[in-house]
Amino acid sequence: MNTFRFLATAALCATLTGCFSANTVATRHFMLAPATIATNATTGVRLGIGVVKMPDYVLHNSLAVRKNDGEVTYLETAVWAERLDKDFARALAANLAEMIPTDQIRLGAWRTDDVAVEVHVTVEQFDVDQSGKGRLEAWWRITAPGGAKVLKSGEANLTKAGQPPASHAENIVTTMSDLTADFSRTLAQAVREATPRY
Repeated sequence: MNTFRFLATAALCATLTGCFSANTVATRHFMLAPATIATNATTGVRLGIGVVKMPDYVLHNSLAVRKNDGEVTYLETAVWAERLDKDFARALAANLAEMIPTDQIRLGAWRTDDVAVEVHVTVEQFDVDQSGKGRLEAWWRITAPGGAKVLKSGEANLTKAGQPPASHAENIVTTMSDLTADFSRTLAQAVREATPRY
């Protein structure tokens, strides 16, 4: 019985030592970075950004790396600080505020009278592969308040070369932030065209 207790205690100590050893890799938390742009005088466009729809595979907590067309892997020690659809919407709002520019952007819910136009986005693919190449495929539409009338719509199929993510998860986030900025430029131009009076 004493031998059993000794072995159990030794196993427990080994487990705890492994869990708290200096070699333990800390989990890192990431967010998309907004683009850095010199702001001009505001246009006063009142813009609402609806809930961004994304495929389930990118809503996993961990960052995804695409291995091929049919397989992704996840970096368990590199996670998003918030759900990627919400993070993307926030980065998009920050980018549009600088690119249009406007200081009147609302996210999520708003009253019809609060906005002049609405932006709706559905993302089909948003990830980085093992070589560091990122891809963002998304449908977008700009509508009148309430979505009754579509003012402009389109599809974005963007790619960006980046650094391989092998041992540096931040490379994934940098590439995805750059793709978000490129997508934001497309939307900013469309919003300006849809609201000529501003």
